Amino acid sequence: MAISIALAACGPARMGAPVPRPFPSPSAPAVDAAPEAHPAPAAAAPAGGADFPLYLAMLEEVETGGDCLARPPGGSAIGCYQMTHAALRDVGFKNASGDWLDNAWGVDSDDEFQRNRRAQRAAMLRYTTNNWLQVAPCVKDLIGRTVGGVVLDQAALVSGAHLLGASGLVRFVRCGLRARCVSPEAAASNGGSRRLRANAVRRMRAAYGLRVLASTADSGSRCRLSG
Repeated sequence: MAISIALAACGPARMGAPVPRPFPSPSAPAVDAAPEAHPAPAAAAPAGGADFPLYLAMLEEVETGGDCLARPPGGSAIGCYQMTHAALRDVGFKNASGDWLDNAWGVDSDDEFQRNRRAQRAAMLRYTTNNWLQVAPCVKDLIGRTVGGVVLDQAALVSGAHLLGASGLVRFVRCGLRARCVSPEAAASNGGSRRLRANAVRRMRAAYGLRVLASTADSGSRCRLSG
């Protein structure tokens, strides 16, 4: 009885007010992570082959006889390998006006270039690579054949192109290395077509067998030798 009265006196039990539960804040929409930036692949730098130093030594001998300060009268060729203003422009050392451009070797005059062998080697590597890339694929397909008494390989072709230019070499090879195929401009500046033909053949034979550049690729369509 005492228990019943006590419960009645207490009245109905009061439930505590419910504590509102916080709603979870909406999560921010997922944002795709920015793709990781990758630097654009750099253009492959020209690379010399195992015998590139021997090739340069051969060119130095046939061009200047070892006198890197030699300057032929009436021409623009300078240095150990007798690079002309046009050749130095093609490899980014000079502008069209013949002025020297900024370069990694600090060369800003013809005299400095003649005395800086590292700059000359770098210029020659670029020039030799450019010549090789410009030789027509059909002429590259003649590698391994004997034309005009010369066995052709990459070294023979680039050494001929150093003297005749890439287009002049293509004409010379396709014509069978005949003197009449030397361009009149090249002949006039090199003592005549017969002398120039003999010079080209001599250096092509001297270079044969050397591994001048790291790559010998870029062979393509066939071409015919002219009669």
